Amino acid sequence: MLRPELYQVYPHMDYTVDLYYDNGEIKNYDCGPLLRDPAVARLVRSPADFIHMSAVLNRTFALDYTGNLDPTQCIDVCPDVLYRESVSCQETPQLKSA
Repeated sequence: MLRPELYQVYPHMDYTVDLYYDNGEIKNYDCGPLLRDPAVARLVRSPADFIHMSAVLNRTFALDYTGNLDPTQCIDVCPDVLYRESVSCQETPQLKSA
């Protein structure tokens, strides 16, 4: 069975991220373990940094630490791990409009 394609992420202040897949699934991933890595912790110093850096790069969730959306300059999570370790959302989250 093929894993669905990730097309959008919505990060939260608690270092979790909602994942939107092309098959209609919405899942939530806890980035806490990733942020405990000292190399990542030096880049992501606050929830605002986390939100600003969160992106879809290399067909998966990534932290875009340059702000250039360069797929070679990011920290990304293996898409299979991301899908397997995320939990399904019971309801569609309410996105806040700007």
